[in-house]
Amino acid sequence: MPEPVDPPAESLGRLEARIDAFEARRGRAGPALNQGAADGYRMLGQMLSGVLGGLGLGWFFDREVGTAPLGLLTGLITGAGLAIFAAIRTALRLSARSASTAFEPPRSETLRESPRADREELEEDD
Repeated sequence: MPEPVDPPAESLGRLEARIDAFEARRGRAGPALNQGAADGYRMLGQMLSGVLGGLGLGWFFDREVGTAPLGLLTGLITGAGLAIFAAIRTALRLSARSASTAFEPPRSETLRESPRADREELEEDD
């Protein structure tokens, strides 16, 4: 059996460092991904509850008053309309929140403002 190149202590140390780096990266990306999924499920819940709530109220109205399909259809249309309104409102709120927390990397002084500045600098050198 061949001898290992690295002593076990060094190998374990490098492995632990790689695991720590991986967990640190995963920890930073995790909450943002989970928040996006939570927001999506919230919007899905709003849409379903609006449509099903409208259907339920329309069915109840039909049963009590006796207007067979009219209450059900009115409830469906009203519930769907309110669900779409609530989803758009939530999407606008989420968009504003993500725009306010957007990451903007710092500008480096070594970056040029435009390719034109590079050309002008080259012409000055000639």
